[in-house]
Amino acid sequence: MKSVFNKILIIVICCIFFQYGISQNVGRDSLIVRDTLSSKLIPDSTFQDSIPKTYKLSPDAITSVIKYGAVDSNRTDIIHKEVHLYGSAYTDYETIKLRADYIVFNFNTSVVSAYRSRDSVYVPKELPSFVDGQTQAGFSSMQYNFKTKKALVQTLSTKESEFYLIGEKSKYIGKENDSIYHEDRFFNQNAIITTCNHPSPHFGIRTRKMKFIPDQIAVMGPSQLEIAGIPTPLILPFGFFPLIKGQSSGLIFPSDFPYDNNFGFGIRGVGYYFPINDYVDARITGDIWTRGSHAVRVQTNYKRRYKYTGNIELNYSNNILEDAKGVSNPQKSFGLRIAHNQDAKAHPYRSIGGSVNIETNRNRQRTNYDYQSITNNKLYSNFNFIYRWPESPFSLRAAFSHNQDNRTRIVNITLPDASLNMNTIQPFKRKNASGDPLWYENVSVSYRAGLKNFVKTTDTTLFTRATLENIETGLSHGTSISSNARVLKYFNLSPSMNYDEAYFLKTLEKSFDPTPVLDTIVTGIDAEGNPQTDIRVSKYGSVNQKLSRGLEVFRKFNTSISMNTQLFAIKQWKSGWLRGMRHIMKPSVSFNYARIRIKNTGNMWIPIPDLIKIPESTTTHFKPVLFLSHSMKSKCPSAIILSMYLKQNTEVAKIPWIKS
Repeated sequence: MKSVFNKILIIVICCIFFQYGISQNVGRDSLIVRDTLSSKLIPDSTFQDSIPKTYKLSPDAITSVIKYGAVDSNRTDIIHKEVHLYGSAYTDYETIKLRADYIVFNFNTSVVSAYRSRDSVYVPKELPSFVDGQTQAGFSSMQYNFKTKKALVQTLSTKESEFYLIGEKSKYIGKENDSIYHEDRFFNQNAIITTCNHPSPHFGIRTRKMKFIPDQIAVMGPSQLEIAGIPTPLILPFGFFPLIKGQSSGLIFPSDFPYDNNFGFGIRGVGYYFPINDYVDARITGDIWTRGSHAVRVQTNYKRRYKYTGNIELNYSNNILEDAKGVSNPQKSFGLRIAHNQDAKAHPYRSIGGSVNIETNRNRQRTNYDYQSITNNKLYSNFNFIYRWPESPFSLRAAFSHNQDNRTRIVNITLPDASLNMNTIQPFKRKNASGDPLWYENVSVSYRAGLKNFVKTTDTTLFTRATLENIETGLSHGTSISSNARVLKYFNLSPSMNYDEAYFLKTLEKSFDPTPVLDTIVTGIDAEGNPQTDIRVSKYGSVNQKLSRGLEVFRKFNTSISMNTQLFAIKQWKSGWLRGMRHIMKPSVSFNYARIRIKNTGNMWIPIPDLIKIPESTTTHFKPVLFLSHSMKSKCPSAIILSMYLKQNTEVAKIPWIKS
């Protein structure tokens, strides 16, 4: 609404002045005879003024085309120096649009007035309106003095930000009258501020006096909540509402003023909010306690339509507690939370998203007092990046996973967990095949590779050097080749081969020590009061462990070939309830060979006696080399397996017995 009435007056005065000047000329001489030949005179092309003319333009001169008029009629009053526009009067100038049933301008008082209707037979019509770009306002009547830049408006209705402001009687003072701030001001009497867009709001805050500055702020005195035109007992001593459009920064008021026996009095949630750009905002909040404890939270939200949305939160807290001797014991904790979601339409081949929720020293439980934060002891994270090469069988996946238990303080982190996969392809298959495929066309090949880092630590030592030293790293890759073909017309032959390799930087070597573990047990007390003891064997041997650093290679190879077919036997009868029987046999035979090899190690599994039971009991096996990542399970270094399988199935066809 800034400079609204100034623009209205400039438009109306320019439109009216032209009519007024013509009327003055007509009044002086009504017998002026127009020269009919003047339009046919040929201008003198030889005459040119050698001295160029200079013109002084008013700073308020109109620079664009003005469109104005009225549906009913226009009338010029020369005696009172007034111009009247009747019936849906309108004026358009650039982005300004003025609409009213009746508009009148008085040159003596320099006042322009706009009314809803001046007809003797009143017919309800829409309120006069003014539009200037995004600014819209409605009113029932208006008187504006373009010299003093002041106006009186009846039933002013305008929208500022998300609020609707309606005043029964309003006074406008232009910024030309404000020598300090140069701001337009509105003073409303018996006004209501609401978010309801109905002409008669269903609810709002009613006040006797209200002042507002367009696009800045609205301030009101004692006010009362009103619902459906009925005042409620809820009374406010004062109020102010920000009317800033678009992005704005501001103070965040505290959410709570708690008291704690350990921390004292506190202020929670006080901070500041500010937008970074059209897609990202940020807020910084904190907690302050009288006994020195404090916490800081940084939160940011971002969103791009049809691309991605998410938020990031960083937390830091320092709870200072005192022991019985009055010595301060600070307890610092950190927290990181990330949530990112990519729109399905953002990219056809690449996707990234997931959530991260990791903290140290029970950060959320120490800084929040809600039920969910205090009782939740399990934290999980899962963040993935996936890329698929177009027109290619390869795809890449990199992930971060984490799980945490606040009761045991154990944290398991896997970063990265990357894999490169090739979908099964048939490299020898013809593009334009005809007839039955040849045996080599069914050969299928696939490839896989992976990289994994894993660490198990506690939330108090998460960001320490010990965590980095305990990281377990492993790399693996493998390929598979398979095929199938029909031989001897009725048999299906399916050969296959798999090869896998794994590389490790750390291994845990185990060795068995057969020396029995003895334990002394007190069985009683003799007559002299001395204890009687008995030596027994608690364990028949022990397992020694040793962590070794260095590259270790694990290789696993297996191949197989299988053959199967189907045999059918059919018997049919022409009478009786049993009309047919079919017997199916599916015999198959397969051969498998597997070989496992470990660098610097002969056998993968070694039989040893059970460590708890006596040696004569059943035995178990253990790995002399325990891989800490990329586990590849197998119970023997090599194996040859020959298996035969027969499946039979009988089907009977009968007619249900139907009584006559």
